[in-house]
Order: sequence, then C-alpha cells, then structure tokens
Amino acid sequence: VGSLLIAVATVDLRPWLERAATASLGRATHVGSLQIEWGRHIRVEARDIRVANPAWAREPWFVQVGRLSGVVDPLSLLRGVVRYEKLRLNDVVLFLERGVDSDATWKIGGEGAKSHGGLALIPGNRRQFPTLLDFVVENGRIVYQNAQKNEIEIGIAHGTITSATENTPVRLVVDGTYNGLAARVTGSDMDSFQALRHPSTPFKGSIDLIADRMGLHFQGAFNEPLDFDGVQGALEIDIASLDAALKVFGIPKSPPIPFKIAGSLQRQGDLWQIDNASGRLSANTYSGHFVVKEGKRGEADRLNVKVDFPTLDLAPLLTTAAKSDAADEPGMFVEGQ
Repeated sequence: VGSLLIAVATVDLRPWLERAATASLGRATHVGSLQIEWGRHIRVEARDIRVANPAWAREPWFVQVGRLSGVVDPLSLLRGVVRYEKLRLNDVVLFLERGVDSDATWKIGGEGAKSHGGLALIPGNRRQFPTLLDFVVENGRIVYQNAQKNEIEIGIAHGTITSATENTPVRLVVDGTYNGLAARVTGSDMDSFQALRHPSTPFKGSIDLIADRMGLHFQGAFNEPLDFDGVQGALEIDIASLDAALKVFGIPKSPPIPFKIAGSLQRQGDLWQIDNASGRLSANTYSGHFVVKEGKRGEADRLNVKVDFPTLDLAPLLTTAAKSDAADEPGMFVEGQ
C-alpha cells in the first residue's frame, strides 16, 4: 500500500488523464500541464486544457481553459460525484453549436449519456454534475452559433456559483456582456446540487437578467437544466427602449419605444412559446400568444404571433429606415395576426 501511494504521488498522471478523459468524453482531450497535491484534500492545478468538438462542428475545440485550480474532497470520488470545495477557472472559451437531428456540441458522452451517472470531468447529464461549493470563473467567453451561422457571444468578466452544502440552495451571479451589452445574471431560490442530480424531478429556480434599460425575470422549473430544455414557468420582460434591445440581436433600426411582456414560457426541444401573454407596446396594451420554432442547420427559424390590441396607435411604431429586399437566406420567417 505504501509503495502504491508513493507511485501515485510521484508518477506523471497527465498522459493517463488525457487518455481517460478522451475515452470518457468521446472527444480528444489535451492537458498542457498537471500538478496534484495529495492530502486531506486533493489540490489540483492544470493549464491549457482543451476538449475537441465533434467532427461536424465549425470550431475544432468545444472548450478551452487557460488555468484550472481546484480543491477536491477525496471521499466524493468514492461516492461517484466530484465535490469541489473550491474551483477556479481562468481564460475560458466555450463554443456551443446545434447540428442536425438535435445534435449539440455540449452533449457529451455519445448515445445514452443522459441515463449514465458516475464521475465525469465535464458533466454530460444531471447525474454527473459536481458539487460546487465555491466556484469562480474569470475572463470567460461563450459563443453560440445558430443554424444561420449567426453568433451570440456571452462574455463573463466574473461569475460565481456558491452553496453552503450539497443540500442547501444554490446561488449564481455572473457579470459580463451579451453581444457587447453589459449585463448581470443572477440565479436565486434555486434547488440544491443534490436535487439537480435527480433527473426525474424538475430543477426549480429563479433567473434575473439586468442590462441597460432592460430587465428579465423568470421563475419556474427545468427538466434538463444543462440544456435549458423542458422549461416551464412565469416570464416577465421590461424594455425601456426597444431599439437599444434589438440592436443586440443585429437589428440596426427599430422604434425607440418601451415594450413589456408577461406570460407562461415553455420550451420543449426546438419549440419555444409564451402562452397567456399580456403587456404593452408603446402606449398600446395587448394580449396574445407567441411561438418560435428553431430551424435546423441551413433552415430559418419561424415565429408565429397572434396578438389582440384593443386599440393600436401606429404612429410611434413607424421608423424612417430605408426599405430593403428580402434576404437571400433569411434568419426568420414571421407569420402573425
């Protein structure tokens, strides 16, 4: 036993970790350097970590981490789910992309991964998600590419996930940018890590996004929180000026009017909908129903709107933008009543 402990403490585990991670994730994995200190807690420091994307993706790497520093409870390794007393990630880049037939770069582990638990460097499902009692990420970037090759870029200047124990509520705070717009996201009233690892029970929580002249609040539950899928709950959005908000989504000219909406949000796979919606567009109150069907690769999204305005004053909604022909490859088709 003593010889085994000495061997484990002195051998270079980096090549073994690369092979084990590659086999577990089903993706080529690279680790530039690795240091492990053994004791009452296991201290790990690694640099230049990269995990490959599937062959169909546009970017070669799914995730890149400049530096990882963590303190791990060794007993958690025996229980099958990693418990990080502390975890720090610096200089992180994450590329997210959907493919055909509901493929996604963030679905790790191949077929049947959703039903498997056990230890995982990157969680492929809820059962594998680690306990993060004190988690900090700095200088991060998340890039999501949709079917039309448009990018949504989320910058993370500083983000934290904290919880007192595995069975106490989780809190999330992220300060960063969304397509260049400064924003803060907070997650509160969230279930525990223990609850997160029970796939048969929806994970409950509250999410708030605060940006320049815009606020979003969601309170509800997620069947697949890692995919933001199986979502159902109450949504409220309050935008002081619609033109500033739509510029974030690549729409250069729109009327500078306020917009509010409240309703029941649901998401199942490629289908998003807001039922029993009500709100205000400029001075006009409305009620209605909104449905978005995400297009697969090479296909446009489709938006269906059914809205009732008791009265509608069009003058504030008109802009002086020049007319343009329809795009050769439109990003969205809109049908409305």
